[in-house]
Amino acid sequence: MRHLRHKRVAPPVGSVCQSEFDKGRAARQEYPLHSGAYKLAETVDVLRSCQATLDSIAVDRRQNAKGHGRLLGGCTSDDAHIWLKRLPGVVARGLGYNVLPAIAALGADGVDPRDVKNALTQAQAAAAALVGDCEEVHLSLKAGIAPEYRALRDGYSDLPRLLDRALDIVESARSIVSRRVKDPHLRQVNAL
Repeated sequence: MRHLRHKRVAPPVGSVCQSEFDKGRAARQEYPLHSGAYKLAETVDVLRSCQATLDSIAVDRRQNAKGHGRLLGGCTSDDAHIWLKRLPGVVARGLGYNVLPAIAALGADGVDPRDVKNALTQAQAAAAALVGDCEEVHLSLKAGIAPEYRALRDGYSDLPRLLDRALDIVESARSIVSRRVKDPHLRQVNAL
């Protein structure tokens, strides 16, 4: 698997992952967030769950396990290939549906509007680059799953890096909440 460039400004036109990101943003407009800290905490849990599933798949591959239907977290050994192929789109959609709207809603959690604006600007740039890299990984997976299984087994897959970068965006936004929130209850939500 190629290592991600991290320099991409925007995904290519017609990108599956850009489409997923856009669908996420459009869907969030139907159900707007009234605050953001709780949604960022939920997103951390989801991303960590995805990381645990990737780890389980990698261990399963290293052990060359036999048999069908082994539970690997968010999938089974029988459908791991489907889960892996969908993951870049899931990350992209989550950025549009949860992450950026949650950051935009942090003002309701007591964060100074200037800090929200700065965090959102940084997150939007990071998200655009990450959606482009999600597309690169998506295209690689579309070409065949066998190289990804080898990459996971041998520890050089790009999928964990996608999740790490999404987590970095979320954690950066959560850090402004912990610095700026005056209400102790909201600080507890951020600590989750």
